[in-house]
Amino acid sequence: MAHRAPLGLFYFLFFATLGVYLPYFTLYLERLGFNPFEIAVAVAILPLVKATAPILWGIAADRSGRRWELTVLSCAFGAAAATLFLGVEGFVGICLVLAVYSFFHSGSLPLVEATTLETVARGTSGYGGTRVWGSIGFIVLASSWGWLLDRAGMHWVVYGLIGLSVLKLVSALALPRAGEVRRDLEPRQALSVPRVAIVLFFAGTMLQQASHGPYYAYFSLHLEDLGWTRTAIGCAWVVGVLSEVLMMVSAERIIRRWGLQALLLLTYAAAALRWVLLSQLSAPAALLLAQTLHALTFGAFHVSAVRRTQHLFPAGRRGLGLSLYSALTYGAGSAVGIFGSGFLYASLGVRGLFVVGAVTAIAGMVLQVASALVERRGRAGFDAPRAVG
Repeated sequence: MAHRAPLGLFYFLFFATLGVYLPYFTLYLERLGFNPFEIAVAVAILPLVKATAPILWGIAADRSGRRWELTVLSCAFGAAAATLFLGVEGFVGICLVLAVYSFFHSGSLPLVEATTLETVARGTSGYGGTRVWGSIGFIVLASSWGWLLDRAGMHWVVYGLIGLSVLKLVSALALPRAGEVRRDLEPRQALSVPRVAIVLFFAGTMLQQASHGPYYAYFSLHLEDLGWTRTAIGCAWVVGVLSEVLMMVSAERIIRRWGLQALLLLTYAAAALRWVLLSQLSAPAALLLAQTLHALTFGAFHVSAVRRTQHLFPAGRRGLGLSLYSALTYGAGSAVGIFGSGFLYASLGVRGLFVVGAVTAIAGMVLQVASALVERRGRAGFDAPRAVG
């Protein structure tokens, strides 16, 4: 389909930016002299802002029918905000710039997700094959940027964020305008499932992402303490995302065979296992093997959670629904996990934090089971089609 190329390019560049940010920004902050708690606070700002900003962007898109224009606007101001990193190195300054950058950076993805589901998937079958280009972008940058940083210096973290943000803006201009939600398509369509089921679903996705807090805040620093080079650290992240790629291209087939709910619950069990393994392992080969569980804890989780969000919200509210998913899961969930890690780091250490992450994932699984049960019991009161899975 003609729209796959510009959508795939946008995903590639959006997650290429994260391929620079996630593995290396904590190392950049450490080089600036930040202590572990300051690092956790700074890194938590992006997901903390994502807890509210995507909702505002989603509401604006659904009410105005200007999804494409808002996507371009968020990318333009995000690229401008990225340049502000060049002028600050102190804790307060970095936090302020991160807040501004995060507001605009987080606005575009849920809007593009809605467009992808409507223009490429036409019911969802092509989502994973398009979204996988984001994983490939992450792999390319995470695997190459560590090599560059080892040779050119840590300020190339900032240069990478700026350059990729500009390229992301250029790619946004080529995105399809198809799939816009017109203002006359009943943006206030009634929900077809009990609201309690939706609340429990989002609470469960928040806990799943919160369980990743120690990983995003301290995994790179943990590997550095074990003697890994920046190039090797980037490769460790790449192993996880390579596994994610393989899952994304096959997730739809797995859903058709096992069911959506079964796959979603499996991702929580995999997360608990992953964090337990990282709390115990030190050998490089074993750590890399544990990283392959990223296929389930992110790849399968994201595809199945997006699919379920699409089902829970009617077409006129889908931009808002996906923005809520992004904000509550990758915003509030990540912020809680990273802030919590910062507060508990001194008393538990990295290994203890991973154990807490495992318990958090199990709690999220319980909430997902509760969400499914509430939906089944309440569905008789709605004239909606049966849920997938």
